[in-house]
Amino acid sequence: MKKNIYTLLFSTLFFTSVSMASSDFYVEEVSKNLIVFTQNDQQGLIIINGNSSIVVDPMSQETTKNIQNFLATNDKPMIGHIIYSHSHWDRISTGKATLNKDIEVIAQQECGMYLSNNNKDVLGPTIYFQDTFKISDEGKEIDLYYYGPSHGECMIVIHLVEENLLFVPDLLHTKGASFPRDPTLPYLRPSTLINFFTELEKLAEEKEITSFIGGHKENKLIGLTSIIAEQRIFWELIQTTASPIIILSK
Repeated sequence: MKKNIYTLLFSTLFFTSVSMASSDFYVEEVSKNLIVFTQNDQQGLIIINGNSSIVVDPMSQETTKNIQNFLATNDKPMIGHIIYSHSHWDRISTGKATLNKDIEVIAQQECGMYLSNNNKDVLGPTIYFQDTFKISDEGKEIDLYYYGPSHGECMIVIHLVEENLLFVPDLLHTKGASFPRDPTLPYLRPSTLINFFTELEKLAEEKEITSFIGGHKENKLIGLTSIIAEQRIFWELIQTTASPIIILSK
């Protein structure tokens, strides 16, 4: 009951829908400087930072154009930074021609094996980092964390310090613990998945983060970080159940 009340109050106080750029692209304003955009049921972030905007996961050339149109139409600063949460093509296929070449693009270093071939659909990273990275500019602070392979090899989580929110793509759902949308092995690293959630729990506790945004459209935009522990326990149960089957198969 407390969770439901908290979510209702949070939604009423902080969420405001704003203009649509196309039939399947729309945005929701979480705070003055944080906007969630959705295209084809996938979510990314626009963070307003002084004279430029930071985009997390611009997805595709169509989405990038929609973001640019939204920023221009609403008199907001244009894109100056891009953060790739991971290297899957449905997150990074921005189209080089649609963006200023001076844009700073940030990704975790393990993404390099996928992004180093100068693909014409991908604006290549200008900065790679190993474990943590801090963006601190004009009073805006964004912290990036890498906890090893999880959803692919290089997925990171993003802490929006001003709002004290996490952005966790693909592996968490605001509705509670469950399988990801695509639970197949090419998108999961079972041997390190529990460690990922354990470290994420520690981060939420240390920074007193109570809420997160996921990478896909759901009924609730914001989830409680208590779901992180629930998701860890979910995978522990899966691993415990699967272990005897693996042994027998040998």
